[in-house]
Amino acid sequence: MPKTKLTDKEITAAIAKLPEWKVVDGKLNKSFKFDSFVDAFTFMTKVAMEISMVRR
Repeated sequence: MPKTKLTDKEITAAIAKLPEWKVVDGKLNKSFKFDSFVDAFTFMTKVAMEISMVRR
């Protein structure tokens, strides 16, 4: 599937639905806090697996 860049208007509309997300220096940004390193590492691993599947 070809990748297409969203317009500024599309980004603004999408971000409006995701209040914890922001665009910072042209990049999508959200902060996460976890109770422990293990919780953070588990989350990071799950995200990495999802990204790996999307990029195929």
